[in-house]
Amino acid sequence: MNLRQKFISILVVVGSLFLVVIYFISTSVLLKGFVKIEDQQNQNNVNRFSELLINELENLTTSTISWSTWDESYNFVKKPSKKFLLSNYLIDSIMDSKFSRVMYFNLAGDNLFTQDYDLINRKFVITNKFTLDDFKNNVIKKLKINELSKPRVGFYKTVNQLEYFSLNPVLAGNGKGEYIGYLVIFRALDKEFIEKSRRIMKSDLSLDYFNNLNDLNITSKNVDFHKTKERVNAKIRFPDYLKKGQLVFNIPMPRKISMHGEDTLFRYLGLLTILVAASCLIVFKVFDSSVLQRILKLKEQLQLISRNNSNLIRVEVTGTDEIGKLSEGINYTLNAVDQKQLIINRTSKFSALGEVAASIAHEINNPLAVISGLSAQMAKLIENPDFDKTEFNKKIIKIKMNVLRIEKIINSLRFIARDGDLDDFVMIGMGKILEDVETLCIERLKHQNIKLITKDFDPAIKLRCRPVQIAQVLVNLMNNSVDALEDQEGAWIEIASSIVDDKIVISHSDSGPKIPDHVALKMMDPFFTTKISGKGTGLGLSISKNIIEQHGGMISLETVPNTRFIISFPRLLS
Repeated sequence: MNLRQKFISILVVVGSLFLVVIYFISTSVLLKGFVKIEDQQNQNNVNRFSELLINELENLTTSTISWSTWDESYNFVKKPSKKFLLSNYLIDSIMDSKFSRVMYFNLAGDNLFTQDYDLINRKFVITNKFTLDDFKNNVIKKLKINELSKPRVGFYKTVNQLEYFSLNPVLAGNGKGEYIGYLVIFRALDKEFIEKSRRIMKSDLSLDYFNNLNDLNITSKNVDFHKTKERVNAKIRFPDYLKKGQLVFNIPMPRKISMHGEDTLFRYLGLLTILVAASCLIVFKVFDSSVLQRILKLKEQLQLISRNNSNLIRVEVTGTDEIGKLSEGINYTLNAVDQKQLIINRTSKFSALGEVAASIAHEINNPLAVISGLSAQMAKLIENPDFDKTEFNKKIIKIKMNVLRIEKIINSLRFIARDGDLDDFVMIGMGKILEDVETLCIERLKHQNIKLITKDFDPAIKLRCRPVQIAQVLVNLMNNSVDALEDQEGAWIEIASSIVDDKIVISHSDSGPKIPDHVALKMMDPFFTTKISGKGTGLGLSISKNIIEQHGGMISLETVPNTRFIISFPRLLS
Protein backbone atom coordinates (compact mmCIF):
# COMPACT_ATOMS: atom_id res chain seq x y z
CA MET A 1 0.00 0.00 0.00
CA ASN A 2 1.55 3.27 -1.09
CA LEU A 3 1.32 6.62 0.69
CA ARG A 4 -1.61 7.81 -1.42
CA GLN A 5 -3.61 4.65 -0.65
CA LYS A 6 -2.74 4.92 3.04
CA PHE A 7 -3.86 8.54 3.15
CA ILE A 8 -7.11 7.68 1.34
CA SER A 9 -7.67 4.86 3.84
CA ILE A 10 -7.05 7.25 6.74
CA LEU A 11 -9.49 9.78 5.26
CA VAL A 12 -12.13 7.08 4.77
CA VAL A 13 -11.67 5.77 8.32
CA VAL A 14 -11.69 9.26 9.88
CA GLY A 15 -14.67 10.34 7.78
CA SER A 16 -16.56 7.15 8.62
CA LEU A 17 -15.80 7.49 12.33
CA PHE A 18 -16.92 11.12 12.22
CA LEU A 19 -20.20 10.13 10.54
CA VAL A 20 -20.72 7.27 13.01
CA VAL A 21 -20.14 9.61 15.96
CA ILE A 22 -22.48 12.21 14.46
CA TYR A 23 -25.05 9.50 13.79
CA PHE A 24 -24.99 8.23 17.36
CA ILE A 25 -25.06 11.75 18.76
CA SER A 26 -27.93 12.66 16.45
CA THR A 27 -29.93 9.55 17.25
CA SER A 28 -29.28 9.86 20.97
CA VAL A 29 -29.99 13.60 21.14
CA LEU A 30 -32.09 14.74 18.19
CA LEU A 31 -34.26 11.64 17.79
CA LYS A 32 -34.75 11.41 21.53
CA GLY A 33 -35.74 15.07 21.45
CA PHE A 34 -38.26 14.41 18.68
CA VAL A 35 -39.60 11.38 20.54
CA LYS A 36 -39.87 13.42 23.74
CA ILE A 37 -41.83 16.13 21.95
CA GLU A 38 -44.03 13.48 20.35
CA ASP A 39 -44.62 11.75 23.68
CA GLN A 40 -45.55 15.07 25.23
CA GLN A 41 -47.95 15.79 22.37
CA ASN A 42 -49.49 12.33 22.69
CA GLN A 43 -49.86 12.84 26.42
CA ASN A 44 -51.52 16.18 25.73
CA ASN A 45 -53.95 14.46 23.37
CA VAL A 46 -54.78 11.90 26.05
CA ASN A 47 -55.20 14.66 28.61
CA ARG A 48 -57.43 16.56 26.22
CA PHE A 49 -59.65 13.51 25.76
CA SER A 50 -59.71 12.90 29.51
CA GLU A 51 -60.78 16.51 30.02
CA LEU A 52 -63.45 16.04 27.38
CA LEU A 53 -64.79 12.98 29.16
CA ILE A 54 -64.65 14.69 32.54
CA ASN A 55 -66.54 17.65 31.11
CA GLU A 56 -69.18 15.28 29.78
CA LEU A 57 -69.58 13.71 33.22
CA GLU A 58 -69.69 17.12 34.89
CA ASN A 59 -72.30 18.35 32.44
CA LEU A 60 -74.42 15.28 33.06
CA THR A 61 -74.02 15.72 36.82
CA THR A 62 -75.08 19.34 36.56
CA SER A 63 -78.16 18.31 34.59
CA THR A 64 -79.02 15.63 37.16
CA ILE A 65 -78.73 18.09 40.04
CA SER A 66 -80.88 20.57 38.16
CA TRP A 67 -83.56 18.04 37.29
CA SER A 68 -83.71 16.51 40.77
CA THR A 69 -85.05 19.79 42.19
CA TRP A 70 -88.18 19.52 40.06
CA ASP A 71 -89.61 17.09 42.56
CA GLU A 72 -90.13 19.92 45.01
CA SER A 73 -92.87 21.24 42.73
CA TYR A 74 -94.20 18.15 41.02
CA ASN A 75 -93.70 15.31 43.54
CA PHE A 76 -92.40 12.96 40.87
CA VAL A 77 -91.19 10.37 43.32
CA LYS A 78 -94.23 10.15 45.59
CA LYS A 79 -96.79 10.71 42.91
CA PRO A 80 -95.20 10.36 39.48
CA SER A 81 -96.90 12.50 36.89
CA LYS A 82 -96.25 10.42 33.81
CA LYS A 83 -98.35 12.74 31.80
CA PHE A 84 -95.99 15.58 32.49
CA LEU A 85 -92.94 13.42 32.11
CA LEU A 86 -94.13 12.30 28.74
CA SER A 87 -95.17 15.74 27.61
CA ASN A 88 -93.70 17.18 24.48
CA TYR A 89 -91.92 19.81 26.50
CA LEU A 90 -90.07 17.27 28.57
CA ILE A 91 -89.33 15.09 25.56
CA ASP A 92 -87.77 18.07 23.78
CA SER A 93 -85.72 18.89 26.86
CA ILE A 94 -84.52 15.31 27.12
CA MET A 95 -83.72 15.14 23.45
CA ASP A 96 -81.86 18.45 23.51
CA SER A 97 -79.88 17.34 26.56
CA LYS A 98 -78.94 14.09 24.79
CA PHE A 99 -80.28 11.92 27.62
CA SER A 100 -80.64 8.29 26.62
CA ARG A 101 -82.56 7.21 29.75
CA VAL A 102 -84.28 8.78 32.78
CA MET A 103 -85.07 6.79 35.96
CA TYR A 104 -86.81 7.62 39.25
CA PHE A 105 -86.48 5.36 42.31
CA ASN A 106 -87.83 5.69 45.85
CA LEU A 107 -85.70 4.97 48.88
CA ALA A 108 -86.94 1.41 48.94
CA GLY A 109 -85.42 0.90 45.52
CA ASP A 110 -88.70 0.65 43.67
CA ASN A 111 -88.59 1.96 40.16
CA LEU A 112 -91.27 4.61 39.79
CA PHE A 113 -90.44 5.72 36.30
CA THR A 114 -88.11 4.56 33.54
CA GLN A 115 -88.02 5.71 29.98
CA ASP A 116 -85.47 5.16 27.19
CA TYR A 117 -85.13 7.55 24.28
CA ASP A 118 -84.02 7.14 20.70
CA LEU A 119 -82.06 10.34 20.26
CA ILE A 120 -81.54 9.87 16.55
CA ASN A 121 -85.21 9.30 15.66
CA ARG A 122 -86.47 11.39 18.60
CA LYS A 123 -88.91 8.83 19.99
CA PHE A 124 -89.53 6.58 22.95
CA VAL A 125 -88.12 3.08 23.12
CA ILE A 126 -88.91 0.26 25.50
CA THR A 127 -86.46 -0.20 28.37
CA ASN A 128 -84.79 -3.57 28.51
CA LYS A 129 -86.06 -5.35 31.63
CA PHE A 130 -82.66 -6.95 32.28
CA THR A 131 -81.02 -3.53 32.22
CA LEU A 132 -83.61 -2.16 34.65
CA ASP A 133 -83.36 -5.05 37.10
CA ASP A 134 -79.55 -5.14 36.90
CA PHE A 135 -79.23 -1.46 37.68
CA LYS A 136 -81.86 -1.60 40.48
CA ASN A 137 -80.29 -4.62 42.18
CA ASN A 138 -76.62 -3.75 41.76
CA VAL A 139 -76.71 0.02 42.15
CA ILE A 140 -79.90 1.39 43.75
CA LYS A 141 -80.44 -1.19 46.46
CA LYS A 142 -76.81 -0.92 47.58
CA LEU A 143 -77.03 2.81 48.16
CA LYS A 144 -77.05 4.23 51.66
CA ILE A 145 -78.88 7.50 51.80
CA ASN A 146 -76.58 8.96 54.44
CA GLU A 147 -73.62 8.49 52.06
CA LEU A 148 -75.15 10.51 49.23
CA SER A 149 -73.55 13.83 50.01
CA LYS A 150 -72.88 14.34 46.31
CA PRO A 151 -74.02 12.81 43.02
CA ARG A 152 -72.70 9.45 41.91
CA VAL A 153 -71.25 9.13 38.41
CA GLY A 154 -69.89 6.16 36.50
CA PHE A 155 -69.87 4.02 33.40
CA TYR A 156 -72.43 1.32 32.86
CA LYS A 157 -72.76 -1.41 30.27
CA THR A 158 -76.22 -2.38 29.16
CA VAL A 159 -77.21 -5.14 26.82
CA ASN A 160 -77.27 -2.81 23.84
CA GLN A 161 -74.68 -0.15 24.51
CA LEU A 162 -72.20 1.54 26.81
CA GLU A 163 -73.42 4.49 28.83
CA TYR A 164 -72.36 6.84 31.56
CA PHE A 165 -74.79 8.01 34.23
CA SER A 166 -75.26 10.48 37.03
CA LEU A 167 -77.31 9.64 40.15
CA ASN A 168 -78.58 12.35 42.51
CA PRO A 169 -80.86 12.12 45.60
CA VAL A 170 -84.28 13.76 45.43
CA LEU A 171 -85.35 15.95 48.39
CA ALA A 172 -88.88 16.20 49.73
CA GLY A 173 -90.74 19.38 48.96
CA ASN A 174 -91.54 20.16 52.59
CA GLY A 175 -88.28 21.99 53.13
CA LYS A 176 -87.09 19.62 55.85
CA GLY A 177 -84.23 18.27 53.74
CA GLU A 178 -85.51 14.71 53.70
CA TYR A 179 -84.39 12.34 50.91
CA ILE A 180 -87.30 10.58 49.28
CA GLY A 181 -85.71 8.90 46.27
CA TYR A 182 -83.18 9.03 43.44
CA LEU A 183 -83.01 10.51 39.97
CA VAL A 184 -80.70 8.73 37.47
CA ILE A 185 -79.93 10.16 34.04
CA PHE A 186 -77.98 8.21 31.42
CA ARG A 187 -76.13 9.34 28.33
CA ALA A 188 -75.04 6.85 25.68
CA LEU A 189 -71.45 6.45 24.51
CA ASP A 190 -72.75 6.08 20.97
CA LYS A 191 -71.48 6.92 17.50
CA GLU A 192 -72.43 10.55 17.96
CA PHE A 193 -70.26 10.76 21.05
CA ILE A 194 -67.39 9.05 19.23
CA GLU A 195 -67.69 11.37 16.22
CA LYS A 196 -67.85 14.40 18.48
CA SER A 197 -64.72 13.22 20.29
CA ARG A 198 -62.94 12.61 16.98
CA ARG A 199 -63.70 16.15 15.82
CA ILE A 200 -62.40 17.65 19.03
CA MET A 201 -59.36 15.35 19.19
CA LYS A 202 -58.65 15.58 15.46
CA SER A 203 -57.79 11.93 15.68
CA ASP A 204 -59.42 8.57 15.22
CA LEU A 205 -61.12 7.08 18.26
CA SER A 206 -62.72 3.74 19.11
CA LEU A 207 -64.30 2.25 22.20
CA ASP A 208 -64.08 -1.33 23.49
CA TYR A 209 -65.32 -3.11 26.56
CA PHE A 210 -63.45 -5.95 28.26
CA ASN A 211 -64.80 -8.17 31.01
CA ASN A 212 -61.30 -9.25 32.04
CA LEU A 213 -58.40 -6.91 32.67
CA ASN A 214 -56.01 -9.50 31.24
CA ASP A 215 -57.75 -9.16 27.87
CA LEU A 216 -56.61 -5.56 27.67
CA ASN A 217 -52.93 -6.41 27.16
CA ILE A 218 -51.98 -3.21 28.97
CA THR A 219 -50.32 -2.37 32.25
CA SER A 220 -52.05 -1.52 35.48
CA LYS A 221 -51.86 2.17 34.59
CA ASN A 222 -54.99 3.98 33.43
CA VAL A 223 -53.17 5.04 30.26
CA ASP A 224 -50.88 2.84 28.24
CA PHE A 225 -48.98 3.64 25.04
CA HIS A 226 -48.14 1.02 22.42
CA LYS A 227 -45.64 2.26 19.83
CA THR A 228 -45.14 1.00 16.31
CA LYS A 229 -42.97 2.46 13.58
CA GLU A 230 -45.82 4.51 12.11
CA ARG A 231 -48.14 5.23 15.03
CA VAL A 232 -48.67 5.34 18.78
CA ASN A 233 -51.78 3.63 20.12
CA ALA A 234 -52.98 5.12 23.40
CA LYS A 235 -55.31 2.98 25.50
CA ILE A 236 -57.28 4.87 28.18
CA ARG A 237 -59.18 2.56 30.46
CA PHE A 238 -61.96 3.22 32.96
CA PRO A 239 -63.59 0.58 35.15
CA ASP A 240 -67.36 0.45 34.97
CA TYR A 241 -69.37 1.38 38.01
CA LEU A 242 -69.98 -2.22 38.96
CA LYS A 243 -66.29 -3.07 38.47
CA LYS A 244 -67.26 -5.95 36.23
CA GLY A 245 -65.18 -4.82 33.30
CA GLN A 246 -63.16 -2.07 31.69
CA LEU A 247 -64.02 0.57 29.13
CA VAL A 248 -61.06 1.16 26.88
CA PHE A 249 -60.79 4.17 24.61
CA ASN A 250 -58.33 3.56 21.78
CA ILE A 251 -56.68 6.64 20.33
CA PRO A 252 -54.31 5.92 17.42
CA MET A 253 -51.95 8.82 16.80
CA PRO A 254 -49.62 8.90 13.78
CA ARG A 255 -45.95 9.41 14.62
CA LYS A 256 -45.59 12.44 12.42
CA ILE A 257 -43.03 14.20 14.58
CA SER A 258 -40.64 11.28 15.02
CA MET A 259 -41.04 10.16 11.39
CA HIS A 260 -40.46 13.71 10.22
CA GLY A 261 -37.53 13.89 12.62
CA GLU A 262 -36.08 10.68 11.19
CA ASP A 263 -36.53 11.94 7.64
CA THR A 264 -34.93 15.25 8.58
CA LEU A 265 -32.09 13.46 10.37
CA PHE A 266 -31.40 11.13 7.44
CA ARG A 267 -31.49 14.06 5.01
CA TYR A 268 -29.14 15.90 7.32
CA LEU A 269 -26.86 12.86 7.57
CA GLY A 270 -27.00 12.43 3.79
CA LEU A 271 -26.05 16.06 3.29
CA LEU A 272 -23.39 15.73 5.97
CA THR A 273 -22.04 12.62 4.23
CA ILE A 274 -21.77 14.57 0.99
CA LEU A 275 -20.07 17.46 2.80
CA VAL A 276 -17.66 15.08 4.57
CA ALA A 277 -16.90 13.32 1.28
CA ALA A 278 -16.37 16.68 -0.44
CA SER A 279 -14.19 17.87 2.45
CA CYS A 280 -12.16 14.65 2.33
CA LEU A 281 -11.78 15.08 -1.43
CA ILE A 282 -10.61 18.68 -0.99
CA VAL A 283 -8.21 17.65 1.78
CA PHE A 284 -6.93 14.82 -0.41
CA LYS A 285 -6.48 17.14 -3.39
CA VAL A 286 -4.63 19.69 -1.26
CA PHE A 287 -2.53 16.99 0.39
CA ASP A 288 -1.95 15.28 -2.95
CA SER A 289 -0.75 18.47 -4.65
CA SER A 290 1.21 19.89 -1.72
CA VAL A 291 2.67 16.67 -0.31
CA LEU A 292 2.06 13.47 -2.27
CA GLN A 293 2.89 14.83 -5.73
CA ARG A 294 6.05 16.42 -4.40
CA ILE A 295 7.04 13.19 -2.63
CA LEU A 296 6.32 11.18 -5.79
CA LYS A 297 8.31 13.66 -7.85
CA LEU A 298 11.14 13.39 -5.32
CA LYS A 299 10.90 9.60 -5.57
CA GLU A 300 11.02 9.72 -9.39
CA GLN A 301 14.06 12.01 -9.28
CA LEU A 302 15.84 9.69 -6.85
CA GLN A 303 14.98 6.71 -9.08
CA LEU A 304 16.36 8.64 -12.05
CA ILE A 305 19.56 9.34 -10.12
CA SER A 306 19.80 5.68 -9.09
CA ARG A 307 18.98 4.40 -12.57
CA ASN A 308 21.42 6.69 -14.36
CA ASN A 309 23.94 6.51 -11.52
CA SER A 310 24.64 10.12 -12.35
CA ASN A 311 26.47 12.60 -10.20
CA LEU A 312 25.13 15.51 -12.24
CA ILE A 313 21.41 15.17 -11.42
CA ARG A 314 20.01 16.83 -8.31
CA VAL A 315 16.48 16.77 -6.90
CA GLU A 316 14.35 19.87 -7.32
CA VAL A 317 13.84 21.89 -4.14
CA THR A 318 10.15 22.93 -4.00
CA GLY A 319 9.30 25.12 -1.04
CA THR A 320 10.76 25.74 2.37
CA ASP A 321 8.68 23.21 4.31
CA GLU A 322 9.78 19.78 5.52
CA ILE A 323 9.75 18.31 2.01
CA GLY A 324 11.83 21.22 0.73
CA LYS A 325 14.28 20.73 3.58
CA LEU A 326 14.32 17.00 2.82
CA SER A 327 15.18 17.79 -0.81
CA GLU A 328 17.98 20.09 0.33
CA GLY A 329 19.23 17.36 2.65
CA ILE A 330 19.18 14.81 -0.19
CA ASN A 331 21.13 17.18 -2.45
CA TYR A 332 23.61 17.80 0.34
CA THR A 333 23.99 14.03 0.81
CA LEU A 334 24.38 13.51 -2.95
CA ASN A 335 27.07 16.18 -3.07
CA ALA A 336 28.88 14.56 -0.16
CA VAL A 337 28.53 11.12 -1.76
CA ASP A 338 29.81 12.47 -5.07
CA GLN A 339 32.81 14.04 -3.36
CA LYS A 340 33.59 10.77 -1.61
CA GLN A 341 32.99 8.88 -4.84
CA LEU A 342 35.48 11.13 -6.63
CA ILE A 343 38.01 10.44 -3.90
CA ILE A 344 37.33 6.70 -4.11
CA ASN A 345 37.61 6.78 -7.91
CA ARG A 346 40.92 8.59 -7.74
CA THR A 347 42.13 6.21 -5.06
CA SER A 348 41.14 3.24 -7.19
CA LYS A 349 42.66 4.81 -10.28
CA PHE A 350 45.95 5.57 -8.57
CA SER A 351 45.90 2.07 -7.07
CA ALA A 352 45.52 0.61 -10.56
CA LEU A 353 48.26 2.88 -11.91
CA GLY A 354 50.43 1.93 -8.95
CA GLU A 355 50.13 -1.71 -9.94
CA VAL A 356 51.54 -0.92 -13.41
CA ALA A 357 53.96 1.76 -12.20
CA ALA A 358 56.92 -0.64 -12.00
CA SER A 359 56.34 -1.93 -15.50
CA ILE A 360 55.85 1.64 -16.76
CA ALA A 361 59.16 2.65 -15.19
CA HIS A 362 60.80 -0.36 -16.79
CA GLU A 363 59.11 0.51 -20.09
CA ILE A 364 60.58 4.01 -19.90
CA ASN A 365 63.98 2.82 -18.71
CA ASN A 366 64.50 0.60 -21.73
CA PRO A 367 64.33 3.38 -24.36
CA LEU A 368 66.29 5.66 -22.01
CA ALA A 369 69.05 3.04 -21.86
CA VAL A 370 68.98 2.80 -25.64
CA ILE A 371 69.14 6.60 -25.93
CA SER A 372 72.01 6.70 -23.44
CA GLY A 373 73.95 4.07 -25.39
CA LEU A 374 73.32 5.76 -28.73
CA SER A 375 74.38 9.09 -27.28
CA ALA A 376 77.71 7.60 -26.15
CA GLN A 377 78.23 6.08 -29.58
CA MET A 378 77.42 9.39 -31.27
CA ALA A 379 79.93 11.19 -29.03
CA LYS A 380 82.65 8.83 -30.17
CA LEU A 381 81.65 9.32 -33.81
CA ILE A 382 81.93 13.06 -33.45
CA GLU A 383 85.46 12.75 -32.02
CA ASN A 384 86.54 10.97 -35.23
CA PRO A 385 87.24 13.61 -37.92
CA ASP A 386 86.21 11.14 -40.59
CA PHE A 387 82.96 9.94 -38.92
CA ASP A 388 80.24 8.52 -41.09
CA LYS A 389 77.27 10.90 -41.26
CA THR A 390 75.01 8.14 -42.48
CA GLU A 391 75.67 6.08 -39.37
CA PHE A 392 75.24 9.22 -37.26
CA ASN A 393 71.83 9.95 -38.80
CA LYS A 394 70.69 6.36 -38.19
CA LYS A 395 71.49 6.75 -34.52
CA ILE A 396 69.59 10.07 -34.40
CA ILE A 397 66.55 8.35 -35.93
CA LYS A 398 66.77 5.56 -33.32
CA ILE A 399 66.97 8.18 -30.56
CA LYS A 400 63.86 9.93 -31.95
CA MET A 401 61.98 6.62 -32.08
CA ASN A 402 62.77 5.88 -28.45
CA VAL A 403 61.83 9.44 -27.47
CA LEU A 404 58.48 8.98 -29.23
CA ARG A 405 58.05 5.70 -27.41
CA ILE A 406 58.65 7.42 -24.08
CA GLU A 407 56.32 10.26 -25.10
CA LYS A 408 53.60 7.76 -25.98
CA ILE A 409 53.94 6.05 -22.60
CA ILE A 410 53.85 9.36 -20.76
CA ASN A 411 50.87 10.59 -22.79
CA SER A 412 48.97 7.37 -22.10
CA LEU A 413 49.82 7.60 -18.42
CA ARG A 414 48.86 11.27 -18.30
CA PHE A 415 45.62 10.51 -20.19
CA ILE A 416 44.49 7.84 -17.77
CA ALA A 417 45.86 9.50 -14.64
CA ARG A 418 44.02 12.77 -15.10
CA ASP A 419 40.55 13.38 -13.55
CA GLY A 420 38.02 12.57 -16.26
CA ASP A 421 34.90 12.24 -14.10
CA LEU A 422 33.53 15.56 -15.27
CA ASP A 423 34.56 15.25 -18.92
CA ASP A 424 31.94 15.61 -21.62
CA PHE A 425 30.78 12.52 -23.48
CA VAL A 426 32.53 12.29 -26.86
CA MET A 427 32.50 9.85 -29.76
CA ILE A 428 35.77 7.94 -29.84
CA GLY A 429 37.00 4.78 -31.48
CA MET A 430 37.55 1.82 -29.19
CA GLY A 431 40.98 1.29 -30.82
CA LYS A 432 42.32 4.56 -29.35
CA ILE A 433 41.21 3.60 -25.82
CA LEU A 434 42.67 0.10 -26.11
CA GLU A 435 45.94 1.54 -27.46
CA ASP A 436 46.44 3.68 -24.34
CA VAL A 437 45.54 0.78 -22.04
CA GLU A 438 47.89 -1.56 -23.89
CA THR A 439 50.73 0.98 -23.73
CA LEU A 440 50.44 1.14 -19.93
CA CYS A 441 50.01 -2.58 -19.34
CA ILE A 442 52.12 -4.23 -22.06
CA GLU A 443 55.35 -4.24 -20.08
CA ARG A 444 53.63 -5.90 -17.10
CA LEU A 445 52.13 -8.49 -19.43
CA LYS A 446 55.53 -9.21 -20.95
CA HIS A 447 57.10 -9.45 -17.51
CA GLN A 448 54.67 -12.27 -16.56
CA ASN A 449 54.66 -13.87 -20.01
CA ILE A 450 50.95 -13.15 -20.51
CA LYS A 451 49.75 -13.04 -24.11
CA LEU A 452 47.31 -10.25 -25.05
CA ILE A 453 44.84 -11.36 -27.74
CA THR A 454 42.91 -8.66 -29.64
CA LYS A 455 42.15 -10.44 -32.91
CA ASP A 456 38.38 -10.13 -32.39
CA PHE A 457 38.62 -6.53 -31.26
CA ASP A 458 37.17 -4.07 -33.80
CA PRO A 459 38.97 -0.73 -33.30
CA ALA A 460 36.55 1.00 -35.67
CA ILE A 461 33.61 0.64 -33.30
CA LYS A 462 32.87 4.05 -31.87
CA LEU A 463 31.41 4.66 -28.46
CA ARG A 464 29.95 7.82 -26.97
CA CYS A 465 31.68 7.94 -23.61
CA ARG A 466 34.15 9.54 -21.27
CA PRO A 467 37.33 7.93 -22.65
CA VAL A 468 39.31 8.26 -19.42
CA GLN A 469 36.68 6.36 -17.44
CA ILE A 470 36.37 3.54 -20.00
CA ALA A 471 40.18 3.24 -20.05
CA GLN A 472 40.14 3.07 -16.24
CA VAL A 473 37.66 0.17 -16.40
CA LEU A 474 39.85 -1.76 -18.87
CA VAL A 475 42.99 -1.10 -16.79
CA ASN A 476 41.19 -2.42 -13.68
CA LEU A 477 40.13 -5.58 -15.51
CA MET A 478 43.64 -5.99 -16.97
CA ASN A 479 45.28 -5.64 -13.54
CA ASN A 480 42.86 -8.15 -11.98
CA SER A 481 43.67 -10.65 -14.73
CA VAL A 482 47.44 -10.14 -14.36
CA ASP A 483 47.19 -10.70 -10.59
CA ALA A 484 45.05 -13.81 -11.08
CA LEU A 485 47.38 -15.27 -13.77
CA GLU A 486 50.60 -14.85 -11.80
CA ASP A 487 52.98 -17.82 -12.31
CA GLN A 488 50.53 -19.50 -14.73
CA GLU A 489 52.13 -21.02 -17.80
CA GLY A 490 50.60 -20.18 -21.16
CA ALA A 491 48.52 -17.41 -19.62
CA TRP A 492 46.50 -15.18 -21.91
CA ILE A 493 44.10 -12.24 -21.83
CA GLU A 494 41.62 -11.68 -24.64
CA ILE A 495 39.75 -8.47 -25.39
CA ALA A 496 37.01 -8.62 -28.03
CA SER A 497 34.32 -6.24 -29.24
CA SER A 498 31.22 -6.66 -31.35
CA ILE A 499 27.81 -5.24 -32.13
CA VAL A 500 24.94 -7.51 -31.07
CA ASP A 501 21.45 -6.30 -32.00
CA ASP A 502 21.21 -2.81 -30.51
CA LYS A 503 24.16 -3.14 -28.15
CA ILE A 504 27.92 -2.61 -28.28
CA VAL A 505 29.51 -5.52 -26.43
CA ILE A 506 33.07 -5.63 -25.06
CA SER A 507 34.35 -8.96 -23.77
CA HIS A 508 37.32 -9.28 -21.39
CA SER A 509 38.38 -12.84 -20.59
CA ASP A 510 41.51 -14.60 -19.36
CA SER A 511 42.87 -18.08 -18.87
CA GLY A 512 42.17 -18.07 -15.16
CA PRO A 513 39.89 -20.69 -13.58
CA LYS A 514 36.16 -20.20 -13.16
CA ILE A 515 35.25 -17.98 -10.21
CA PRO A 516 33.11 -19.84 -7.62
CA ASP A 517 29.46 -18.81 -7.56
CA HIS A 518 29.53 -17.59 -3.95
CA VAL A 519 32.48 -15.34 -4.81
CA ALA A 520 30.95 -14.17 -8.10
CA LEU A 521 27.90 -12.87 -6.21
CA LYS A 522 30.12 -10.46 -4.25
CA MET A 523 32.60 -9.48 -6.96
CA MET A 524 30.95 -6.10 -7.61
CA ASP A 525 30.52 -5.21 -3.92
CA PRO A 526 32.65 -2.33 -2.61
CA PHE A 527 35.76 -3.36 -0.66
CA PHE A 528 35.35 -7.04 -1.57
CA THR A 529 38.63 -8.56 -2.75
CA THR A 530 40.18 -12.01 -3.10
CA LYS A 531 43.72 -10.60 -3.22
CA ILE A 532 46.14 -10.87 -0.35
CA SER A 533 46.23 -8.04 2.20
CA GLY A 534 47.91 -4.90 0.92
CA LYS A 535 47.60 -5.82 -2.74
CA GLY A 536 44.04 -4.72 -3.50
CA THR A 537 41.54 -2.11 -2.32
CA GLY A 538 38.41 -4.04 -3.27
CA LEU A 539 37.14 -0.95 -5.13
CA GLY A 540 38.18 -1.66 -8.72
CA LEU A 541 35.19 -3.70 -9.89
CA SER A 542 32.73 -1.68 -7.79
CA ILE A 543 33.92 1.58 -9.37
CA SER A 544 34.03 -0.04 -12.81
CA LYS A 545 30.39 -1.10 -12.38
CA ASN A 546 29.51 2.44 -11.33
CA ILE A 547 31.27 3.93 -14.37
CA ILE A 548 29.58 1.53 -16.81
CA GLU A 549 26.14 2.28 -15.31
CA GLN A 550 26.80 6.02 -15.64
CA HIS A 551 27.25 5.34 -19.35
CA GLY A 552 23.88 3.53 -19.44
CA GLY A 553 25.56 0.15 -19.77
CA MET A 554 25.94 -3.07 -17.81
CA ILE A 555 28.86 -5.19 -16.67
CA SER A 556 28.43 -8.84 -15.74
CA LEU A 557 30.50 -11.91 -14.94
CA GLU A 558 29.79 -14.98 -17.06
CA THR A 559 29.97 -18.45 -15.56
CA VAL A 560 32.23 -20.11 -18.13
CA PRO A 561 35.24 -22.41 -17.66
CA ASN A 562 37.43 -19.29 -17.64
CA THR A 563 36.86 -15.83 -16.20
CA ARG A 564 34.94 -13.54 -18.57
CA PHE A 565 33.49 -10.07 -18.01
CA ILE A 566 30.91 -8.75 -20.48
CA ILE A 567 30.40 -5.00 -20.88
CA SER A 568 27.45 -3.80 -22.97
CA PHE A 569 26.36 -0.31 -23.99
CA PRO A 570 23.15 0.76 -25.75
CA ARG A 571 24.04 1.37 -29.38
CA LEU A 572 21.64 4.30 -29.57
CA LEU A 573 23.82 6.22 -27.14
CA SER A 574 26.64 5.89 -29.65
